[in-house]
Amino acid sequence: MQVTLTTAGLAAIQSTAGPVVLAAYKLGSQVNYNPIPSDTNIRGTQVYSGAPGAGVTVTANLYRYSIVLEPAVGTFTFGEIGLFLPGNVLF
Repeated sequence: MQVTLTTAGLAAIQSTAGPVVLAAYKLGSQVNYNPIPSDTNIRGTQVYSGAPGAGVTVTANLYRYSIVLEPAVGTFTFGEIGLFLPGNVLF
């Protein structure tokens, strides 16, 4: 899976002094594509969504976010993950 920072994500990083606050994540069905910085949403059908953990500072320029999927969420497959800023803006 290739990870790409969107144009909106870069702007959020440049305007924030600490970890960027992520409001949501979406798991989607699409596979085998290269994301591009101008993307605004996942490309496939959303199969699950939730809220990621708060950003944790690892180093001065590295933050870690966690997405935990408990077994109770059900059975599904996904090929893409979108992290979203408040306002449903793809990070």
